[in-house]
Amino acid sequence: MVCESSTGCICNLQICDGKCGPLTETVRFLLEPYEGKGYHLYQDNYYNSVHKTNELLQKLIKACGTIRVSRGLPKDTIEEAKKLKKGEVTFCWNQEILLISHQDKRHVNMISTLHTAEVIETKADDRVWQRMNLNAS
Repeated sequence: MVCESSTGCICNLQICDGKCGPLTETVRFLLEPYEGKGYHLYQDNYYNSVHKTNELLQKLIKACGTIRVSRGLPKDTIEEAKKLKKGEVTFCWNQEILLISHQDKRHVNMISTLHTAEVIETKADDRVWQRMNLNAS
């Protein structure tokens, strides 16, 4: 289903009874009325992939959400993320798609065409901290 963010009202719905086709077709059907209108989409890792995010961007739908490692993350990004310690963040950006990996209690990957990122050093408690600054584009 597609819901409006401030009210939660359902805008489009497809009931999957086992005969509704592949996931990519379902997502395409649900988002077709919103193509070319500049909407923002927030989704979880079940629906997200680098390829799908790029397709949405071409249809003027910007997207943001968590992403699974197996959904098209570059190998060097995956390898760099494996080395992260708790609280550390790494990202790569190609001027359109931002990929972020963060290690907390578990590893979290995020993909966005809504944000840019930069690492900023801050000082607190006589220590230097690095934090990520996400900027809406």
